[in-house]
Amino acid sequence: MGSAFTANPAKLEPVLTEIKKRNLYFVDSQTSDKSVAFALSRRLGVRTARRAVFLDNLQDHKAIVASLHQLVHLAETGGEALAICHPHPETYLALKEQLPLLKAKVVLERASHMVR
Repeated sequence: MGSAFTANPAKLEPVLTEIKKRNLYFVDSQTSDKSVAFALSRRLGVRTARRAVFLDNLQDHKAIVASLHQLVHLAETGGEALAICHPHPETYLALKEQLPLLKAKVVLERASHMVR
């Protein structure tokens, strides 16, 4: 339902307007290639960012670790990369295991530091 919502500018605009009024920000998860959320946020002056990597689209330890390596690569080559994930046990374990590598390679920041 969220993907359909972010693809509908008429429904999304009032929400983004309220986000702006409250001095909040919006992260577009880009779970659909039809999302207009990032572009509409920018047009409305809402601080926004979009995810580069979805860490746990597959609930598989090796896949999550591979996504973390992709995230590091994107951050190193592009200067920054935003990841999103779910609070699944397998995701938590992979993050905990890979945290030393992540900290050694990139600076970890909150999403709020990446919105513009």
